[in-house]
Amino acid sequence: MPTPDDTLAHIDDVITWYGSADAMVWTAEERKQPDLAAITRAFQANPAAARVLAERITASMQAFTEAVRPVAEQMIRTVQAFAESPGWRQLVDFANSPEGRAYIEAAERGELEPDPPSCHCLCVAAHRDQVNVCEHDAVDELVRVSPTVGRRQIPVCGPCRDAQLARAGRE
Repeated sequence: MPTPDDTLAHIDDVITWYGSADAMVWTAEERKQPDLAAITRAFQANPAAARVLAERITASMQAFTEAVRPVAEQMIRTVQAFAESPGWRQLVDFANSPEGRAYIEAAERGELEPDPPSCHCLCVAAHRDQVNVCEHDAVDELVRVSPTVGRRQIPVCGPCRDAQLARAGRE
């Protein structure tokens, strides 16, 4: 089993760091395709080496299979429990009902109104003098400029917009 230092050494061997005063880019070295003809000739010349390689590959595959088996079995149990859950059963029953089929078909035709976007004004920071006014459904967008992400439009609900505009007018 490789040590963490071995792993870091391998990473250093693979990654090349091109740095400048303001940026860096990490790129992997281009991999060369193995010469399969040369490998085949080498194993034809030494069948014992081919047998050893095959045994090592087989042992590694068996170890991998045994290591992954508990994870796969737990995933199967989780999916089975989900499929047998009452909530999933209700969803399947609704989807197969006439009302559910009508809803699904209307959605596929694009006839359903999308849910309104949520308010993202961060009420405590944006209008801490007026708390608990948020209606959560955005009706407008306010422009904010952040030093880290630049100019952004933030969706806000009506009361949050009014509270922020009133606060901006007082400042």
